[in-house]
Amino acid sequence: MDERFDAIIVGAGLGGLTAAARLLQEGLRVMVLESDPHPGGTAYAYSRKGFNFPMGPLGFSSPGVVGDVLRQVGAEDDLRLERVHYRLHAFGLEAPLSLPYGEMITTLAALFPREEAAISRFFGHMNSISSLRERLASEGSSRSRREESISGAAYLDRLIADWRLRRILGSMGSREPYSGITLLSAMWSLLCDQGIHYPEGGMRRLSDMLAASLGWEAAAGRDISGGETRFSRGSGILALRTQAAGIMLEDGRTVGVVLPDGTRLEAGAVISNADFKATLKALDKTLDARYQDS
Repeated sequence: MDERFDAIIVGAGLGGLTAAARLLQEGLRVMVLESDPHPGGTAYAYSRKGFNFPMGPLGFSSPGVVGDVLRQVGAEDDLRLERVHYRLHAFGLEAPLSLPYGEMITTLAALFPREEAAISRFFGHMNSISSLRERLASEGSSRSRREESISGAAYLDRLIADWRLRRILGSMGSREPYSGITLLSAMWSLLCDQGIHYPEGGMRRLSDMLAASLGWEAAAGRDISGGETRFSRGSGILALRTQAAGIMLEDGRTVGVVLPDGTRLEAGAVISNADFKATLKALDKTLDARYQDS
């Protein structure tokens, strides 16, 4: 049976689920199509022999932004987060990678005492460039051409004598520095200032919270390898194991999607949370079919 929605969202990743929750708050009729047997895309988990394994991301930055988004879409606001700390084991050393700048300087200086002044100068530069980048962004400019033109490897060659420390500071790992100094400052700001955070219950918890607006809470604890494929709440529907075989076009704009069985789902808007290749492939199928019909 053909159906009509205000919006159809292809892909129930975190972006698609967030869009659906926001549109539902506006009173719109929304359907989310997902080919997997669970919402969240790679932000989920699977179980094998009593153990849980993450499918993809292990955390996120900007927890304030995540919290604001969850509140804006009416999701629960009791999400507990734990900051993740990383350490590097290489070169016969164990070095921290995600402490605040001051602690990074102290700890790395203990490992490389001859480089203490250079280490302090390095993190001072990283902090200054990061602050400049944020100021430029707030003023409407997204980048500083001068800093972007500087190679991180060339900068560290002049500053740091110990090759091991150059690699730690330049790649947060054991390889040679590979980025420009602007990206390098952004990476260190991410690890040391903002931090990477892990939600209690794992990334799956975020997906479950957002999918609840579509009735997914009814599936809590269910084996995702079987069972129902469609969940609903209010004017929202989550259809799992359901692919969009094509995107319908009319006068140069999207007007819905076609399912593999030929069912047509009409909508005022189609939002793709699938990767761009899958989206273009669906469009190509539609255009090919229309060309053959003509």
